[in-house]
Order: sequence, then C-alpha cells, then structure tokens
Amino acid sequence: MIVRKITPEEFKRTEEIFSIAFCYPYDCDKEPLELYKEKMANPEAREVAKTFHKYVAFEDDDKTMMCSMAVIHYPINFNQKEVVMAGIGDVSSIPAYRRRGGIRACFTHMLADLYKTGVTFSYLYPFSTCFYNKFGYGMGVKANVYELDLSRIPRYATTGRCILAEPHNAHALLKDVSSVYEVWQQKYNGMVINGPLEYQFVTKANPCKTQEFLYLYRSADGSPKGYISFHKEQQDGDQILVCTQIVFTDAEGLTGLLELAASYTANYRSIRFTIPEDIEIEMALGELAFGACKLEHSYTGMVRVINVEEALWLSSYCGDGNIALRITDPYIEANNGIFSVSYQDGKAVEIVHTPLESIEKTNATNITELTDNTNETITHTINMYIDRFSEFIFQNRSAAHFLYCQEKSLTEEDITILEKSFVRKPAFLMEHF
Repeated sequence: MIVRKITPEEFKRTEEIFSIAFCYPYDCDKEPLELYKEKMANPEAREVAKTFHKYVAFEDDDKTMMCSMAVIHYPINFNQKEVVMAGIGDVSSIPAYRRRGGIRACFTHMLADLYKTGVTFSYLYPFSTCFYNKFGYGMGVKANVYELDLSRIPRYATTGRCILAEPHNAHALLKDVSSVYEVWQQKYNGMVINGPLEYQFVTKANPCKTQEFLYLYRSADGSPKGYISFHKEQQDGDQILVCTQIVFTDAEGLTGLLELAASYTANYRSIRFTIPEDIEIEMALGELAFGACKLEHSYTGMVRVINVEEALWLSSYCGDGNIALRITDPYIEANNGIFSVSYQDGKAVEIVHTPLESIEKTNATNITELTDNTNETITHTINMYIDRFSEFIFQNRSAAHFLYCQEKSLTEEDITILEKSFVRKPAFLMEHF
C-alpha cells in the first residue's frame, strides 16, 4: 500500500471515489487536469488551495486508488487566541477496498504531517464515533437542538425589524452579519474565524433561486442583533423550517428572529435549530407543554488535539497551581509522555515534557521532582488517552462524565484535580467541511 497526497491530475478520481462510496451521482466528462484548473480558477478556491490537501491510499502500483480524504486548515478561536484547526472531510473508500487499512494508513500519514506543520486541533463529522475514536478523536461540541411549534411562539412586540438578504443588498448586509457572528466567535472555543469563503452564504444570497432564506434582525436604533438562515423540509407529512445558521447577540436578537419564524405559521408546523449548549431559551417561550418545545442534546462532530503541549499552553487554569498529565497517543509520538504544568493567574508559566522513553527507562509513574512557582510538589499524575484529553481540553467539559467511561481510566481523585485545575470554556462550531 502506498499513501501520499494527490497530484492535480488525480483530483477528479477522488471525486469519483466519493461518488461511488456514498452513492450520489457525479458526471463530469472533463479531463482531470482541466477540471482541477477550473476549480482553482475562482478566488474562493485559490484561497482554500493554500491549505487544502487530499490524502489517498493506492495499491502497490501507485495508480489504483482505494480511498481518499480531504484536509482543510481553518483559523479558529481557542481561549481568545487564533490557532489552526484541520477540518477532515470526504473520507471515502471504494467498497471493494474497505477493511484493508487504507483509511487508517491515510490518518497515520496525515496526523504526522499536521503535527509537523503547526496544527493544534483537528475536527471532523463522523459516520461512526467508534470508528474515529480509534484515531484519537473524542466527542466534540455538545449543542442544544430545539424544535418549536410555530403557532405557539409568543408575540414579543419587538420594535426592530428583519431584512431579507437578496442579490441587490447582500453585500451591504455583510458588515452587520459579521459583527453578530464575531460575538460568538470570541466567546466559543472552536468557532471558525470567518473569511470571504465562509461568508458566501451572505454575499451570494439568492433566496428566489436557492430557497435558502437569510434574514438579519436590527433593533430600533439600527444595531444588528441576530441573523437566521433556513430552508423548508418535509417531516411526517408536514413542512418545517430547518435552520442552517442562527446567531444572536442578546435576548432581543433571539426574540426578533423567533417572531419572524412565527410569521410562517400558516404554511409550516415548526422550526428546528441548533445553538450552543450554554444557551437555554425556555424562559423566552412561555408555552412548553404538549410539544410546543422539544429539546435534544446533540454532539456535533469530534475533536482531536494534534499538539498536546501547545494545547496546554493555550488553556485556561484556575488561579495558581500545578498538574501532571500522562498522555498516550498511538499516532503522534511527540504527544506521549508526562506533561507537568505550572500555572499562575490562570495561565501556564512552565510546562515540562518527560518523553515516554525517559519514563520507561526509570519505570516511573509520577513526576515528583518538579516544583512550580508556588513551591508545591507535583505528586499525582493523571493518565489520559488522547481522545479523552482532546474532548476535555477543547471544551473543558465537566470531568465528572469520565466516571462512566467504559475504560475506567480516570479515578475520582483524577476528576477532582482536573475540575480544580482547568477553567471550563464553552465551545461551538458552525462550519462544515
């Protein structure tokens, strides 16, 4: 088996593999290089091309392509700092070549490359969480998914108004939409720092053609407070509104958008949307009985730390103290070992990495020599596999849920130390790749 990045001439074949793997029509009679050049001819494609790669696994002839996957780098917010996240998509295998280790080989090759190129996190949307767990990905963003009966949304008597984005005004609305988005971008770990490509849903808004409707809500003084993008779908014989995006800066932004949704009552049953886990809107609804409001909790994607030490430097801590984590990562050797962190005023001030080979030579289980700036000795080491570390550090989710892990790798003492050491940070991610 041969694993490598594709050449431009091989781009078309990766598109065909995706079509074969997921049974969707793909018909293109253009020559491979012509197709690739055409796709790279527009500004958006050239922007992506700087950080876009496709990894493929071949038979030993280096010609018979068995599977492929795409990697696109995105700048994201992590604790108010811009870091690089690699979004993984288009993971596909020709059925006849499945279960031969092709995707595993691609991930092995790709993860090593990501570490070398300065990527901090990776994110993907799985067909199976168990499958990607094998490659070190843990559960990512946890979100609230609401479905509201349109006929029972209250009249809020908001004084602002909603504006539909259309070709004649879309570019003029971009500044307001981006200012609303940036509120969440700064608040939530994982939010992509949008560029022109990500804002195409605004600049290319054409509701009559696409039947995707983008509305901006402005308050009475003209301040942008929220936006919503939705389309219709059929569900159980009824039409419902399904949001692709909904973002709001405060309660008025939310109620202004909900009042807009309620205006569709005559033709639609309900509206469904996904928002961050830390936003609970029940108190804004009034009526909750008999299906007026349905709420589900959903994991949207999986996350992996690519560089453990960098993630620890970027994390937020509780006051002053120290903590030692022994990380096990089967795919990135540099992440293995004990990371002893000293922190002051909520920030890491010293990280000592004791590699795996040094631990094995001394047969040590704890690091007891290091003292931090508070002159406290680290006497307890917490053992974490890379998938559990990833999901904890990305969102700083409550460590208590680790009590129910099947592998039982963390003790109650471990969980207490984690909770006292790290500040919990909300996370959300809206970009799909």
